[in-house]
Amino acid sequence: MIRFLILILACHLCYGNEVGNRLLSKLAFERQVLGAHGAENRSVLEIHEDLSTGATTQLPTEVAFQKKSNEKNLIGDFLNTLHDIKYVSYNKKDFAKFLVKCHEARVPEDFKKGFGSNLNGANFSQLYLNGSIFNGVSLIGADFSNTDLSNVSFIDADLRGANFSNANLHGIKIKNTNLSFAKFVSANLTDMIFNNSDISYAEFVNSDLKKVSMYNITGLHTNFSNVKISFSNLSNSDISYVNFNDSEINDIVVQKSNLDNANFFGVDSYKLKVQFSSLKNANIYGAEIKESDFTGSDISSACFNSSTIVASNFNRANLSNAQFSYVNGDYSSFVKATLNGSKIKHTNAYAVNLQDADLSNIDFSFSELNEVDVSDADICRGKFYNTKVATSNMHGSFFDHSLFISAKIEGADLSEASMYKVKIQDSQIYNSNLSRHNIDSSEIESSTFFNLTADNSSWSNVKVTNSNFIESNFISSFLHDNTFKKTSFFLSNLNNSMISDVSFLSSSIYKSSVLSVHFTDCEFDNSIVIDNKGQKKLTDLENAITSIEDLQEKISQGKKFDVNYSYFKFEDMDLENADFSNSILSRAKFVNVNLNKANLEKTDLRYAIFDNSSLIETNLSDSNLEYASFFKSDLKNAILKKEK
Repeated sequence: MIRFLILILACHLCYGNEVGNRLLSKLAFERQVLGAHGAENRSVLEIHEDLSTGATTQLPTEVAFQKKSNEKNLIGDFLNTLHDIKYVSYNKKDFAKFLVKCHEARVPEDFKKGFGSNLNGANFSQLYLNGSIFNGVSLIGADFSNTDLSNVSFIDADLRGANFSNANLHGIKIKNTNLSFAKFVSANLTDMIFNNSDISYAEFVNSDLKKVSMYNITGLHTNFSNVKISFSNLSNSDISYVNFNDSEINDIVVQKSNLDNANFFGVDSYKLKVQFSSLKNANIYGAEIKESDFTGSDISSACFNSSTIVASNFNRANLSNAQFSYVNGDYSSFVKATLNGSKIKHTNAYAVNLQDADLSNIDFSFSELNEVDVSDADICRGKFYNTKVATSNMHGSFFDHSLFISAKIEGADLSEASMYKVKIQDSQIYNSNLSRHNIDSSEIESSTFFNLTADNSSWSNVKVTNSNFIESNFISSFLHDNTFKKTSFFLSNLNNSMISDVSFLSSSIYKSSVLSVHFTDCEFDNSIVIDNKGQKKLTDLENAITSIEDLQEKISQGKKFDVNYSYFKFEDMDLENADFSNSILSRAKFVNVNLNKANLEKTDLRYAIFDNSSLIETNLSDSNLEYASFFKSDLKNAILKKEK
């Protein structure tokens, strides 16, 4: 370690900061590997003095590169200062005698008056300095470890590299003071005031900060790891790259401050208020955030992974490109917040308010949203892969260009939602309200819609394949230029709807209500419109299969039926040699039906009922027979598995 520090000093003196910075990075790496090993109780001056004696030591402060290209090189300047300063010849006995004289004379213990303005490297360890005054004194590398500094004044002082480890700093006053590289390890900083001071690269490890006030502070790369901070405030300050690793933070107010690139790893916070501040690129991994407030703050690109967020406020905060994977979040508010590009994956959110938030390009994959308010939000280009949404309010939100893949939405309010170029695949939407919603130029595939309220809705240029609409309400809706291929409408209400230029291909409208429906220029190919209320008054059903008799005749002609007739009841029909391979016949009923030698290969027959039917030599190979029933049916020589 010594050889690195000597090289750094030489580089700063001879070649400037550029080479020195390169060596600093190497020194920082070595320190991380070897650890401090008890160096926290030694002043920087002691370490510097070891260079002349050849003693082996380790630098106790964190070393880092410049935050910006034009930022002052604090490390280089500090090392140069250590090289240039003059050290005092006073010892602890001199200071003790001075304290006794002041006490006897009952005069303030003003060290500037007693020793002058240069006390660099002075050793005050284990002295009783309660109420002493060090205003205007240079104390670079001074040792105050294990010292009682209660109510001491350090106004306009230079305390760079000073050691305050295990000191009592209750009520001390710090103003216009440079505390960079100072050490406050295991110190008591109750009622401490920092004003217009620099604490960059200082270490407050394992310290207690209670009722601490910090105003207009510069604290780049300051280390607050494993500290307890409570009932304190920080304002108008720059403490970017600060480290709060594994700290307890309670009842803290941070306003108009810069905490960019801060480390909050494993922090336990309660009633933390970070308002109108910046925490860009902050690491908040594995933290507990309870009843906290981040109103108006910029927390973009921050990492909240594996954290718990409870009853906290992020209203109007900027959380764009933030990460929330494996997060538990309950009762928190993100009203009008910006979460553009954020990843909220593998997360459980309960009673979270995202009203009027910018959720564009958000990723909710593998997450569960329960009783969440996402009304009037912008969720364009959102990703809902394997997402579960339950009892949530999505009223009036925009889902343009969004993807719903293997998603499950139940009990949601999607009324007046807008969906343009949306893709819904292998998804389920149950018991939800889609009244007055609009879906345009979108694709729906292999999805199930059950008990929807979708009245007064508008569907335009939508392609729907292999899907089912069950017990759904489309009253007074407008369907134009859509394609329904292998799609089933069962027990649904289409009353008073306008359906124009729509293609029904291999689909079914069965046991639904079509009162006053207007079909205009619609195409029906292998599609059934059977047993619907109000069907007799319909016109423009040319080429549609409108009765059991028509269906029987089509089947008798030997035509292949690659269709979706889910829920349809085939009763007393002759389907011998019929070809329904690759069809969707889930929950269909076959009562007294002859299916001998019929081809049902690769057919979806889940929950299908075969009652008193004959399936002799019927081909059922590769079909999905999950929960299918064959009551009093003959399966003699039926092919259940395809021969290899």
